[in-house]
Amino acid sequence: RGAGASLTLNEVMVEGNVAGNAPSLGLGAGIHLEGAATATIVGGTVNNNVASTSGGGIALGTGTLGLNNVTINNNSSRGDADGDGGGAIYNQGGSVNVMGSRFTNNYTEGDLAGGGAILNNGGTFAVVNSEVEGNQATISGGAILNLAGTVNVLGCIVRNNTAAGAGIGEGGGAISNEGTVLVERSAVYANTASGVLGSGGAIQNSGNLRVSVSTLSGNMAMLHGGAIFNSGVLEVTRSTITANTAEGVAGGIASVAAGTVVSSIVAANSATTGEAQDVAGFGTPLVSAGYNLIGRDDDNSFAGLSSDIEGVPGAPINALLGALGNNGGPTPTHAIDCGSPAVNAGLIDNMSADQRNMSVFEGRRDIGAYELQESCTCTQVLNLAITLDDFGSETTWEIIDHASNEVLLSGGPYSDGLAGTVVNEELCLGTACYRLVVYDAGGNGITDGGYELTDLQGRRVIVGDGLFTDESVIKTVTGAQSAFCLPLSNQKLIDSFCQKELRYWSSTQIYASFQPGATGYEFW
Repeated sequence: RGAGASLTLNEVMVEGNVAGNAPSLGLGAGIHLEGAATATIVGGTVNNNVASTSGGGIALGTGTLGLNNVTINNNSSRGDADGDGGGAIYNQGGSVNVMGSRFTNNYTEGDLAGGGAILNNGGTFAVVNSEVEGNQATISGGAILNLAGTVNVLGCIVRNNTAAGAGIGEGGGAISNEGTVLVERSAVYANTASGVLGSGGAIQNSGNLRVSVSTLSGNMAMLHGGAIFNSGVLEVTRSTITANTAEGVAGGIASVAAGTVVSSIVAANSATTGEAQDVAGFGTPLVSAGYNLIGRDDDNSFAGLSSDIEGVPGAPINALLGALGNNGGPTPTHAIDCGSPAVNAGLIDNMSADQRNMSVFEGRRDIGAYELQESCTCTQVLNLAITLDDFGSETTWEIIDHASNEVLLSGGPYSDGLAGTVVNEELCLGTACYRLVVYDAGGNGITDGGYELTDLQGRRVIVGDGLFTDESVIKTVTGAQSAFCLPLSNQKLIDSFCQKELRYWSSTQIYASFQPGATGYEFW
């Protein structure tokens, strides 16, 4: 108690204690540091303690607490007033530094309590290289509730935590924040906001939140924001948000306030209600700071820039992400594969390491939390869709290197009697120029059929009908075979001006996407 009071525990078991309401207001059943007292705990356990108010394992006033390699398991707080909680640790204005420790199966029992493992109500709280797993909060912050002050989650695994609050504004399966929170180089996954109106399967934010070089995956909200629900100030940078779900809208990010996203992947999330799968802006679009991959922007909730890669309903972007797993480093990630549009498309001139502390490869960072560490002969995936006639055995195709005339890929022949059948061929190609040649051995093309070459965003590279003789290929006005080149840029005709019959003699206008700095355009 008080300034100058200090406690050191080395490999000590603090277990099975109970703090009643008197004389200490039921704070800190295992350890209670009043005022400016300090404690250092190295090794050992803080298990199975029960506080009648807050801080089932440890409660801290304005002092200092350091934990290193401590297991904090199955502690609970029973306070039922607003602001009570912290099944494992309650901090009321002090400074807490946790290193290499585990918070497991801690919980709150009171009707209005939050912070299944940690409740920070002022001061600072840093959790570094630790695991926070299987904790439960009655209202908000299944793992961590930050009512005021600053919480830093650095290099951590935060998984399988639950916030059960059923009202609007309650949730945050892993983290609920009203102050300032930084999540950096961490994996936050498989957390749940399980209440009927619970939002923010991973994180609910009404304060200031920054998610940096981190992975948010497999989280679920019963209402909005499978990964993040934001009503404060949000910044997501160089992170990967995928495979999250919401029963409302936006399996990825739902925001009703200021939100900025930079060099991040938000893709392959899902929502049950409404069309917004990855992002939803609720009248306030998320703002891009550039170089993002947004799988699907259903209702223009993401104010993208020309450097962004952005899909739409019916043509979502496949980021080619692997399953969440151990890809090196202390926390799990989603690897990106060769051919992903995220490769070498991230923030320019930013050479900082990825979530695994791996360096930028080949001089340009990838989008998201994972940096691919191999040279890819395949840098872009295209899809060749061929609509057959009854004589599929006559149809073949080749991809030819335009510089060397080498046949790199080929396909067919196909089965007969399948008129109208669409055959899809996946083509993985590198940065170069190519020719696509489609052949018909019968010399009469593909009756009532044709072919289309697109990228994974559905952008068309070549569209060919079946009205040819023995071969179909782009040609110049002199009859020479011509090429298409990769990578494709983001330049294109504005969608509403595609597939128009252009009558040049009547000065028909076409409109292209804006390229900053351009003084003219070529149309081919």
